Amino acid sequence: MTSMTNYTNGKDLQDIKKQLGSSLEDISGQVAHVTHEFTDKTMTTIKKYPLHTALAAAGVGFIVGALVARK
Repeated sequence: MTSMTNYTNGKDLQDIKKQLGSSLEDISGQVAHVTHEFTDKTMTTIKKYPLHTALAAAGVGFIVGALVARK
């Protein structure tokens, strides 16, 4: 039970909050960066292959529609 008292100290809790907040900000920044890169690559591919993209979207839509209609 003595280990629990270490975490009840207000300063320790503030330190933990700062570390957690910093970690979450780092992760959020990384996710935003990866998402931006993925979006750019996706848009480049769509612009480079518009017909293929349209056919793939139609195929996925057909398959999803067929699966939904079965139930």
